[in-house]
Amino acid sequence: MNANEIEMNSEDKIEEPQLTPKEKRAIYMSRLRGSLDSEYRRIERENNARAMRKKRLENPLYREHERRQNRTHMAEMRRENCDYRQREHIKNRHRMALKRCLHTQTSSAINNTIKSTTTTTTTTITTATNSNTNTIHSIYETLENNLQCSHISFIPYQSNFNCYQQLLSNNNNNNNKQRSEYEFLQQIDAYCRQHDTRSSSDSNSHSAGSMPSC
Repeated sequence: MNANEIEMNSEDKIEEPQLTPKEKRAIYMSRLRGSLDSEYRRIERENNARAMRKKRLENPLYREHERRQNRTHMAEMRRENCDYRQREHIKNRHRMALKRCLHTQTSSAINNTIKSTTTTTTTTITTATNSNTNTIHSIYETLENNLQCSHISFIPYQSNFNCYQQLLSNNNNNNNKQRSEYEFLQQIDAYCRQHDTRSSSDSNSHSAGSMPSC
């Protein structure tokens, strides 16, 4: 029994409590196969070296012929490798050109989409702005029509200067709160309705019956 078998037996004894018999046999066969393979490779190397020595002794030019064959084989391999690299280079260059073309098309499509979206958004904003402007104009027109139907449009400024001053002072002294123009006009309208103030042109128009009272 050699040292390897002793080590294998000792390791088997150490691993015996942890392994099943089937596992132990598998480990033993793998180790035996490995040792047999190593022995087989050693024998092959010795046989090859012995055959090469015999060939060199029989033919002194065998080594030179072998070197020439090796050089020819390596040159052919390099040439094939060079052709392969050239083909790969052309293939990669073609693939990169396709990728660049695809990227350009995708970028142009994205830019066109962004431009169309921006144009649509601008059109929507412009339409909304025009709508808001029209709404504001309609509000002002309604306010103007309401003022024309009220007594405010018929108040003579020179003859009723005192009532204007009174309304202005009341508006400025009311806890220093700023009122809008529309509220101020409503105050004037309420004041005129209470005092039933009309201009001479209003009286003439009522006497003629051409202007109905509001």
